[in-house]
Amino acid sequence: MQEVVDLLPTEVVVDDLTNSRPYGCERGVMYTGHLDIDPGPDFDIPAFIESLDDTLPEGFEPRTSQVRVSFARALFTAEPYGSTLLKVTENTAGGRNTIDVLAISRCGEPPQGD
Repeated sequence: MQEVVDLLPTEVVVDDLTNSRPYGCERGVMYTGHLDIDPGPDFDIPAFIESLDDTLPEGFEPRTSQVRVSFARALFTAEPYGSTLLKVTENTAGGRNTIDVLAISRCGEPPQGD
């Protein structure tokens, strides 16, 4: 998730909504990370999300969803994080324009090589 945050201007407000920490596979626990990012009123969220295919580091492979949505969304498999599913969406609920980042991992393992 930090890779997405690193691509944003430094003045964005990141609210980490993750309420658990990752556990190793031996515990059999799913890890879900969740960030709500407020980039400010003038930030073009759909353009940012569309650019992620080209700007995320190597190992983030785009995925295609069969579900059509009316908002900007990008899905990736993050190979460096044990095939974690990374979902980045535009969130306009409650009149706010934010970026919602979810990371879901079977095991919550750290990047390989660390």
